[in-house]
Amino acid sequence: MKRRAAFLSAILAAVLLVMSLSACAEEEERQPAPGFTLTDQYGNEHKLSDYRGKAVFLNLWTTWCPWCLKEMPEIEEIYHELGENGDRVAIMGLAAPGTQDTMDEQGIIGFLQEHGWTYPVLMDRTGGIFSLYSTGAFPATWMIRPDGTVLGYVEGALDKDTMLEIIQMALEETPAEE
Repeated sequence: MKRRAAFLSAILAAVLLVMSLSACAEEEERQPAPGFTLTDQYGNEHKLSDYRGKAVFLNLWTTWCPWCLKEMPEIEEIYHELGENGDRVAIMGLAAPGTQDTMDEQGIIGFLQEHGWTYPVLMDRTGGIFSLYSTGAFPATWMIRPDGTVLGYVEGALDKDTMLEIIQMALEETPAEE
């Protein structure tokens, strides 16, 4: 029964991804991803513009969302497998302490440490950037092309294979003409 539910979940995620990617592809111009400058759980500053040239996997989540927690171990695996934000791909989470999440920033940091998740989680203290990327569902994963434009987003939990497929799609995209 669990295998069937996982299979149906993967099919639904793939359908949603294709729908969101098709909507993006139909537009004449690629849409730039909303920029941000945020600090992660380690105190490191991240500017989206600093990741130009890399595919960016941005996952919005909350501590109270069971589907978010289900996919986070696989995001952690991908983070390590793809070189911990090396040359081609950046993996990041986005949390909104005290606004979208019931925990404050220190609570979220403790939560990450308790689970052993080390990939960068950006702390949106005002909730403004979180709102720009929010789709109304958790988790939500945005894929940003190396040229800084939005490839698409997926609402709901993803399995590792689907995450890797989305990342590969972003890497295979030809950058927009400058």
